[in-house]
Amino acid sequence: MQEKINGKSGQNQINMQDSNRAEVLRFLALHPGCSRAELGEATGLTQASMTKIVRSLTKSGLIYETGFTAGKKGRRSVGLSLNYNRYKVLAIRLSAHWLEMQPHDFHGQPCGHLLSVPIEALSEANMPSIIERIADGVTTFLKDFPELTATAIAVPDPCRRADGSILIPSDTNTNTDTNTDTNTNTVADTATIKDTAKDTDKDATKNNSSAKLFPLCKKLEEQIDLPVFLIHDADAGAIACWHNLPDKNTGEVMLHIFADDSIEVGLTRGGLCLHDARMISMAGHLPIDPQGHVCPKCGRTGCLDSLASLSALESKANQELSAFPESLLNRVSAISARSVFESARQWDPLAMKLIRDCGHNLGLGIASLLSICTPDRIFISGGMTHGGMLLLEDAKKTATKHLASYQTLPPIELVSPDENRILTGTAYFAIQQLLNAPSRYLLPPDSEESKN
Repeated sequence: MQEKINGKSGQNQINMQDSNRAEVLRFLALHPGCSRAELGEATGLTQASMTKIVRSLTKSGLIYETGFTAGKKGRRSVGLSLNYNRYKVLAIRLSAHWLEMQPHDFHGQPCGHLLSVPIEALSEANMPSIIERIADGVTTFLKDFPELTATAIAVPDPCRRADGSILIPSDTNTNTDTNTDTNTNTVADTATIKDTAKDTDKDATKNNSSAKLFPLCKKLEEQIDLPVFLIHDADAGAIACWHNLPDKNTGEVMLHIFADDSIEVGLTRGGLCLHDARMISMAGHLPIDPQGHVCPKCGRTGCLDSLASLSALESKANQELSAFPESLLNRVSAISARSVFESARQWDPLAMKLIRDCGHNLGLGIASLLSICTPDRIFISGGMTHGGMLLLEDAKKTATKHLASYQTLPPIELVSPDENRILTGTAYFAIQQLLNAPSRYLLPPDSEESKN
């Protein structure tokens, strides 16, 4: 039984002390050079508590004094800052076809090279080899950066942060290519295309009938000597968008739509995830068209992912090509999202229509999302942003049309697809987790500060 201290158990007091340290460290991470008085005002801690915490964190080397700074009423104060050079984190992104890894410092800036390797589809059979590749990468980076303290991995949905697991197809499933190749220079048989789509829908439903949760973080921690945190990739992107704001004191709610090979949706407030860690995120698969095809990933009919992603753009281009014999897309050997965007820049009617259609569907998804959350800003990133204003204007127009009478559309901004915000946001997330539990991750296990 815990010894009672001032009516509270010793363990509760220790947890409170670590919570106070975490408050101080999180504020210092965003406000380097601030004074003890500013820390006390921001955290609400008493002067005595602040003095004790600052002394312990300075002694452990987690923070240091930066010298005198101008304080209130012209008084000089001693500034404090986090020791950014003492620790680094390894950001990992696992997508459907690629594995990316890169160390970052405590400013969230990349250091060292970016490791990017192709992988096979995420499946039960492939996970052991993927785990091995990640473990090999961690071992390599640790040789160059022994100060690596933790790693975080961004994954597509479905995932669950509470136990660090992802939902993957089981080995009993059979992969089916849902993109029927109808790219020919002659008029295709429309009836055949429709029949093929129906067959594909049936196969998609059958393929998604069996899936299982894979304990990704647990398996990784068995192979590497670092704590592993899991985050949804769109949440990571939202965190990165927040860190790019000029004012980080607003606590704004950010809705981030990652529109790429699939549609992922992230939600943060003040740079912190709003998704319940116990829930599986599937907002990118909101059903928006009951007449649409069955999604091969989630099994739902007409979900956002199946109507506004890069793969949906390519599939739709193949289906509609026969109705546009003069389209530039008839001249390419195989239709890709890139060829659609390039043709749109040359004012190709079909390509422009396809991008606007995706924008329309994205607008429907945004209107649906605004029924369950009220963000201050919406950011759209990923490969679909190559659609530019064609995509954005139709998305805004459709979303506005389908809002409730009491709703207003928040600002929507396209983020450059050339910026790897998901990897950057993953690094910020890892730093957050370390700062949230300094005694567990940052203080030496045998130090007095980690015990008191």
